[in-house]
Amino acid sequence: MMTVPWKATNLPQPVTLTQVSRLELTHLRDVPGFLIAALRIRRATLNAPGAVGLSLRAAALGRTFWTLSSWSDREAITAFVTSGVHPPS
Repeated sequence: MMTVPWKATNLPQPVTLTQVSRLELTHLRDVPGFLIAALRIRRATLNAPGAVGLSLRAAALGRTFWTLSSWSDREAITAFVTSGVHPPS
């Protein structure tokens, strides 16, 4: 099990929205590409307006990943998801 620990941004505002996801890949061969994309998204999230913090947990051989991110408000997460950095849900 791999865990990328919680990383907080410098945003002083209180958290008003937290998103938790569980993602299961169909094929083991997709794991490396997914991890590369997840780390790219992590870097972008840490610089996104309204991002409070995030973490990733990976059971790579089980093809299962969990994410946790906190945001200042719904508008901030919507702006990030529609910015093109994050793949469509």
